Order: sequence, then structure tokens, then C-alpha cells
Amino acid sequence: MKIGNLLLWGGAAFLLWNIGSVARAANVLSINLVGIRMIDFLTYQFNVGIQNVSNANITINSLAGDVYIGDTYLGNLSQFSGSASVPANSQTVYPVYLSLSGLSLPSAIRNALNDYQNLQFTLKGNVNATVNGINTIIPFNTDLEFAI
Repeated sequence: MKIGNLLLWGGAAFLLWNIGSVARAANVLSINLVGIRMIDFLTYQFNVGIQNVSNANITINSLAGDVYIGDTYLGNLSQFSGSASVPANSQTVYPVYLSLSGLSLPSAIRNALNDYQNLQFTLKGNVNATVNGINTIIPFNTDLEFAI
């Protein structure tokens, strides 16, 4: 086998190994709510704990998404300034901002009051991350239920 072919196959194997790390990392991030701080009536800072239980080093570059109560849009979830490194098998706290929609807030509150015993929040969006040096987009779609 020629050296050029050997290098080509070795490079392809290395690339596939790194892509596999990206795919595994998308399945091993766990996000937990750590704290909430009110900035103003329509803006809140959520501190989320991000746990990485993979062997890949992950850097969260940015996050953007939407928040719903049931089917009603509540606001935009985002973090574009600063990144957070989450080394392999560790965790970190990452600030995320929620900007409530003034237009849909009254209907969201009405729906929450009508079904306050079983509130369901849905978070949908994307995380821009770097996994072992490769940039990737990791989608998320999470349901949080609160029962009284």
C-alpha cells in the first residue's frame, strides 16, 4: 500500500472517530436548573448545570431556543456572549437568558392558571458546541412538567 493511501485511510479513520465523538457527546449532556435571577419583569437569567458524562471535551459556544407553556409561546432562550468549557466527565454552570414575549405573556399566564396542577414547559432550540475540536450543532427538545 502506498504511503499516500495509508495517510488517506488514516485521516478518514481519524475523522470518523472524531465524528463519532460528536454524536456521542450529543447524547451525554445533561442539563439541570441551578438557579434563577430576575433581571427585569420580562428578562430572567437561568443558571443551568451542564454535565458531560462522555470522554469528549465539549465547549458550549452559544445557545438559542424558544420556551412554551403547553402550546403557547412564552419567550426566547439565549446565550451568545461567552462560552463554557465542559471537560470530559465533569460539569459546569452556564448562564442562559429568558426574554419573555410581552405579546403572548397574558395568554401564557391564562393557560397556566387554567391548568396550574399540571404545568408543562417545552424548551426547543440548538446548542452550538465544539466537541474535540469539531464544531457542531446539537438540537434540544425538552419537556419539563410541574405537578401540584
